[in-house]
Amino acid sequence: MFQNRAALASVGELSTSEFRQVMNLSNSYARLLSLREFQNWSKVWEYPWIWTHLLGNQNWVGKRLLDIGTELSPMPWVLSAFGAEVTLVESDPQWIRHWEKAQGTLKTLVSWAIVSDETVPFESESFDFVTSFSVIEHQRSKEKAINEVARILKPGGVFGISFDICEREMGMSFPEWDGSAMTLKEFEDIIWFHPIFHNHDRPAWNYSDIQPFLQWHLATASHRNYVVGAAVLKKRDLEDYTHSMFGSAEAEFQSPRLKKSTPEQVSDALAAANPHTEPDSLVEADSPLV
Repeated sequence: MFQNRAALASVGELSTSEFRQVMNLSNSYARLLSLREFQNWSKVWEYPWIWTHLLGNQNWVGKRLLDIGTELSPMPWVLSAFGAEVTLVESDPQWIRHWEKAQGTLKTLVSWAIVSDETVPFESESFDFVTSFSVIEHQRSKEKAINEVARILKPGGVFGISFDICEREMGMSFPEWDGSAMTLKEFEDIIWFHPIFHNHDRPAWNYSDIQPFLQWHLATASHRNYVVGAAVLKKRDLEDYTHSMFGSAEAEFQSPRLKKSTPEQVSDALAAANPHTEPDSLVEADSPLV
């Protein structure tokens, strides 16, 4: 059974053979199609993580995928080569000439649409998968963007998203010219706990990976004083509704529906990830992060 997941970027995963294989695949297609290769951007974690937990486990033949904010990303083209019917969405028409060239080389089922805001011009419940690789920080209305994803996904469809995280209390910063990164609380409120994804518990965040990744990220560029996360989320379908209504009474008794950390637990976890910050300054007593 599919399980919703979310995680923060881990430096340790970058050197694994599985992550390297995914990036070799992505960069091979990028070179073939004159798209963007990634060597030291956070995409070298984002692509493999979402591939490992979603994209690499599918039979793509006949499946419809929408990729939001594609630009020169090779990943949707990789999936089209595996048989997916891919639609690209962007706000800037300058990318069309690159897509036309790529389509002429690959000759797969890829179409595109240019939009002016977060609204996408597609029928409700029309896509099996939606991907968004570090795009939401550039979208003005994050709530509207996620509502659109929820609308166009078919019941049982899956959303794969990566996102930038900026916790200013931990000394992080995000360049204003690059948009607006979320905090972990904002990710949970806007995305994770969106009712369409049927999550009751907070993600089990890997806080200990924050500082190592932050150091690695800063070494790639001085303005990258923030971290990255990713999630895979399934839109509720009939099976989910049935399970929630008629699930095991014993399991319901043993596992409360809402398991939220106390402010002290969250503060301790963030403090452990950033020992130079006073714990009390990280989470206020009434913080909606809990």
